[in-house]
Amino acid sequence: YPHPDSALHILQAMDVPGDELNRATWALFTTQAKYKLYQTQSDSLLNIALPYFLKTEDTQRRALVLYHQAAFLKMNKDIETAQDILLKAINEVETTTDYQLAHLIYASLGGIYIYRALTDYALDVYQKAYEKANKSNNQLLIVSSLVYLGRTYDVKKEYSTSIEYYKKALETVGSIAKPNIEIQILNELAGIYLKEKDYKSALTYMKLGIDLCNKHQIGISEQDYLILGKTYRSLNINDSARYYLNKATTTKNIYTSRGAYLDLFYLNKKEKQYKDAAIYLEKSWILHDSISKLDKSRTLIEMQEKYDQQKVKDEAAMEIRLQKQRTQMYIGIII
Repeated sequence: YPHPDSALHILQAMDVPGDELNRATWALFTTQAKYKLYQTQSDSLLNIALPYFLKTEDTQRRALVLYHQAAFLKMNKDIETAQDILLKAINEVETTTDYQLAHLIYASLGGIYIYRALTDYALDVYQKAYEKANKSNNQLLIVSSLVYLGRTYDVKKEYSTSIEYYKKALETVGSIAKPNIEIQILNELAGIYLKEKDYKSALTYMKLGIDLCNKHQIGISEQDYLILGKTYRSLNINDSARYYLNKATTTKNIYTSRGAYLDLFYLNKKEKQYKDAAIYLEKSWILHDSISKLDKSRTLIEMQEKYDQQKVKDEAAMEIRLQKQRTQMYIGIII
């Protein structure tokens, strides 16, 4: 769990074990290490581990292979099957004391529920993920659980409760010296305050995030610049707003740059600089067209994937019906 890079180095230096148990264990651990390192991989190793451990009495291993099977299904956008597999994994992991794995399984299921806008279900499983994190005494998992809960209440537009969870996460993250995570929490918390229109609090937390970036020599993202620009514009501190919004336009992310151009349009319009306002409005509309085309392409791809999946299901159902008809015909001939 804590050092997947070292684990992967050792695993890849090994000869692949010859006996079934150790070969399946090696395949499972290699899959796990690559997954934790966000490395692209096929499901070939998992297909070695999965059938072996599902037939054993080792519930921890069964839960672990099911968790990774669900991860591959999610990667391939088979969300419904992934959800079913995670529910099976929960049944297995609840009989173990591997609270870290239990947290990961519940958190993964919560992500599916959020994706499907099932926020009440998400809250339930994220709360269970939080309970497992506390039992594991892993501060990083505790922080993750608090952030998941904060994000879910944000989706539900219950901003005051969301802020409470983010602040708890901030209190905890300070003890584990993870500046990247602390900066992310500060920025997300600032975003919640923006939605609450508490611009002073938003600015306070954004500045804390920037101070941490400077202290640890971590680059500030263009998305952060956009939030800063929006905040300063809301506070009518226009020079600072203009400075940060212009920085945000340098990103390759068209969503961020469109937002920055739109804010610059409103800023210049308010200052009656109509010529500049028109330029920024035009740039935002150009990006808006690009985003619309991108969204249409994604929709078409998703429609094609759904069609292909349904086609496979229909073909399988047809084959079953034909097989049944053939069987009935053979029985009839025999009779």
